Amino acid sequence: MKLLRIYAYIFVVLLSSSRPLSSRAAAPTAALLWQTEAVGDSLHADSAATKPRLLFAKKQTEKAPLLRGFSAGFDLCGAAMALIGKWGQYEGTLRAAVGRRFYPVIEGGLGVSDHTGESTGIRFKVSAPYFRLGLDYDMCNTPSIDGRIFLGARYAFSAFKYSVQAPAIDDPYYETRLPVSYDGLKGFDQWIELCGGLEAHLWGPVYAGWSLRYKLRISDKKSALGSPWYVPGYGRNDGHALGGSFTIVIDISHALHTEKK
Repeated sequence: MKLLRIYAYIFVVLLSSSRPLSSRAAAPTAALLWQTEAVGDSLHADSAATKPRLLFAKKQTEKAPLLRGFSAGFDLCGAAMALIGKWGQYEGTLRAAVGRRFYPVIEGGLGVSDHTGESTGIRFKVSAPYFRLGLDYDMCNTPSIDGRIFLGARYAFSAFKYSVQAPAIDDPYYETRLPVSYDGLKGFDQWIELCGGLEAHLWGPVYAGWSLRYKLRISDKKSALGSPWYVPGYGRNDGHALGGSFTIVIDISHALHTEKK
């Protein structure tokens, strides 16, 4: 609940920071125009009334270019979790703007965890990459808002190696301690993510946004010891999980255009 409150607060801050675009023309819309015509006295001497005529203005649609630009971002939330928590990730995003509403996305990062169970003393350690491919759809597409409100989906996977260490076992017969350590255990997980979020303009080519994600695992390759405690990019290993991100985004196209000027 505390995490959801933080995201709700960020939502309000970013929504209030969105401002009108000065460089983007207002989107034309269809209008109903009423026009009155005076009937000439020479044609209808007995009528001085006006006759309304309904005219339909044609809807003017300005075609957007197929490829409008690129942007890149970095997730601050995952990095903070990696530094102060039991697991986290260092994640980057590369996104294209296609047409008016579609945003193909490639996400990748390094998932890390070094966790020792308090009751069991078992240590789990992993540092491995993961990747996501997906698409966002802009629900807003309003010229008066410099940003986007989006829904999206991702396919994600991670092929990784991890290690498990447990407290040594005492052998009463030989009176020795047997170390328990497994390195190079292999895992491969696939999952899908449904996400939604908000992105708002800060200044220049810089944007900030957050997203909430529902993750559903579709495959889990187990090692000889079973499923890993943590999957890079996914989180605690379970059939489903919730996650989130807070991302700083740089509009690459805007930055290059500014440099040329």
